[in-house]
Amino acid sequence: TGVAAAAGLHRYLRDFCGCHVAWSGSQLRLPRPLPAVPGELTEATPNRYRYYQNVCTQSYSFVWWDWARWEREIDWMALNGINLALAWSGQEAIWQRVYLALGLTQTEINEFFTGPAFLAWGRMGNLHTWDGPLPPSWHIKQLYLQHRVLDRMRSFGMTPVLPAFAGHVPEAVTRVFPQVNVTKMGSWGHFNCSYSCSFLLAPEDPMFPVIGSLFLRELVKEFGTDHIYGADTFNEMQPPSSAPSYLAAATTAVYEAMIAVDTEA
Repeated sequence: TGVAAAAGLHRYLRDFCGCHVAWSGSQLRLPRPLPAVPGELTEATPNRYRYYQNVCTQSYSFVWWDWARWEREIDWMALNGINLALAWSGQEAIWQRVYLALGLTQTEINEFFTGPAFLAWGRMGNLHTWDGPLPPSWHIKQLYLQHRVLDRMRSFGMTPVLPAFAGHVPEAVTRVFPQVNVTKMGSWGHFNCSYSCSFLLAPEDPMFPVIGSLFLRELVKEFGTDHIYGADTFNEMQPPSSAPSYLAAATTAVYEAMIAVDTEA
C-alpha cells in the first residue's frame, strides 16, 4: 500500500539521512550523495490496523485547519504507518439535509448546532446551541474539505472512519414526531439545559433506524464508504439505564441502522 511505501521512506529519512518529520515542523536537509542502504531491511507490524485520533481532536486541534494543513497531517500519518483514521468533517451539512427531510425548520437546525470549536461535543450529545449557529459557508467549505481529506487518505490505502448515528436528536424532532420516545439526558460540563441535556432516542423506537439510515445513506451518497464507522452514545454521560439489556439494545440499534444501509459495516 501507499502507507507501507511511505513508512519505508520515513525509516530511510530518519535512520539514514538524519531527517525529522513532526507536527511542529520538519528537517529535511538531505545529505549529498544520498546514503546507500547496506542490504535489505524488513520491518513488520503484528497489527492489521494502526488507528489514529479520537473524536475530541476534531475540536481540540483540527477545527480551523485548511486543506494545506490537512494534507501535511495525512502525509505525516502515512509516514508513520497509520492506516485507519477518523474523517468526520462535513457531517453537519449531511445532518442538515436529513433534518430538513424529516420536517425540521432551518431555524430549529441552526439553533441545534454548536459553533465550530464545540462540534466534537455536539456530535456526542454533550452540547447543543453553544456558540452557534453554523453559517452556510461553513457547511460548503467543510464538504469540500472532507472530499479532499478522503481522496488523500484513500490514495495512500488508508481506511477513513466515517460517523454514524449515535441516537442523539434535536428537541425539535419531538415537534415533528410527538409520539417519539426520547429521554432528556442530564447536564454536562457545568452547562445548564439551555446548552446541554440532550435528547436521546430510545433504541426500540421506530424512528431510530429511520433517522440512522437516512443519515448514513446520505453520507455514503456524498462521500462513499470504506465500511468502518464510529458513534459515541454515552460520552461522559450517565445512560438512562445501566442494565446490560438496555446497553446491549442501544448498541444494537446503532449497528442495525448502519447495516440497513451498508451490509459490510
